[in-house]
Amino acid sequence: MSNFIYGIDFGTSNSVLAIYRKDQNEIVETISIPSVIYFYQESSKSRLTCEVGKNGIDRYYQNGMKGRLMKSVKSILPNSTFSQTRVYYKNYKAEDLVSIILLALKKRADAFCGEDVKEAIMGRPALFSNDPKIDQLAENRLLKAAQKSGFEKINFQFEPIAAAFNYEQSIQSAQLALVVDLGGGTSDFSLMRLDPNKVHSTNRKNDMLGKGGVYVAGDKLDSEIMWKKVVHYFGYNMDYEYYGKEYKTPNIFYVRMCNPTGFLYLKTPKVRRQMDQLYVETKQHPNISKLMNFVDLNLNYPILKSIEQAKIEISEKDNSNIYFKNDSIHISEGMDRKEFDQIISKPLGEITKCMEDFLVKFETPKSKIDRVFLTGGTALVPTVQDYFERAFGKENLIYGDLFKSVARGLALSSVIFE
Repeated sequence: MSNFIYGIDFGTSNSVLAIYRKDQNEIVETISIPSVIYFYQESSKSRLTCEVGKNGIDRYYQNGMKGRLMKSVKSILPNSTFSQTRVYYKNYKAEDLVSIILLALKKRADAFCGEDVKEAIMGRPALFSNDPKIDQLAENRLLKAAQKSGFEKINFQFEPIAAAFNYEQSIQSAQLALVVDLGGGTSDFSLMRLDPNKVHSTNRKNDMLGKGGVYVAGDKLDSEIMWKKVVHYFGYNMDYEYYGKEYKTPNIFYVRMCNPTGFLYLKTPKVRRQMDQLYVETKQHPNISKLMNFVDLNLNYPILKSIEQAKIEISEKDNSNIYFKNDSIHISEGMDRKEFDQIISKPLGEITKCMEDFLVKFETPKSKIDRVFLTGGTALVPTVQDYFERAFGKENLIYGDLFKSVARGLALSSVIFE
């Protein structure tokens, strides 16, 4: 029997695997990669190749952004309308795409352990969807992906509960903790009684007081910025005349542009024909040409990265600039902290309302919570931090490792499944 168990946090932006060594009761290594897949062919006659994580991103730019680069693959899991996507000559289901990332993590971890580890604790959001059928669909797809990656014994743990287990390793006394995991795709919450004397206990059911979440997080903030600051470069809401009638460019192209996984729907022959027709109807308007280039040149990733970079900059200073330039497209949009706060106010309101409702549901006033443990990249956003400081007091906030807390907690929670 193997001496190792993997805790795997398959994330929207990054995926992390923590290796738990049973005989030492500790995490011995963590491995992290961006949740990105890049497909390409060296020539029309060569085989289809894919690379994952940073290697895939580097190769994407080396190849002049040709091929298909996919990010936020996790967002596909609860999408019941997604059956498969065609990449060159091959079709991929949701579980196929996820398994590519999981297998890349497993190979690196197996190389460290020196064996083919078959057991994993897989993380999942508190809610993939409010619809139980869709929520189960997403978990089933994740299970199939783990099986395709070579795992045989698979258990699921909720990501915010896993983060709580990781935080429990650092406390000195018992406390009631609200754990807030603000990632790329979901914002999750758990309410737990934590006690350093229980870190190796196999019965923690009575300590898990509640879990909840909403499918709104970092990606949604980026989408809002793109909608308010970028889509007009590509002809959004543009008036044009065709055969004597007035029209506006259809919203659907731009809605999909702003959704990381929506790009999958833009890369279809049917949508391309619709764009070709729009290009004719608008008398070859340069902004529609930019829209077509956006799709043909696979520019969703670099433009979303420029938005993400601007979001990071505004976390460090009061002004930032969304900048992107190639042969046909030049984007330069300034943004100050006040405008940024206005742009993200709607998704941030959804996150905070979900958390307020969560506390009401489990009859827990804020005054009863000893500590709030924050993890996930979106926890770095100043407006988010301002809210939690006002709600709970700065002195009661604890920031964990923003990208590794969940994976480590998943691995540590393996004792529950023994």
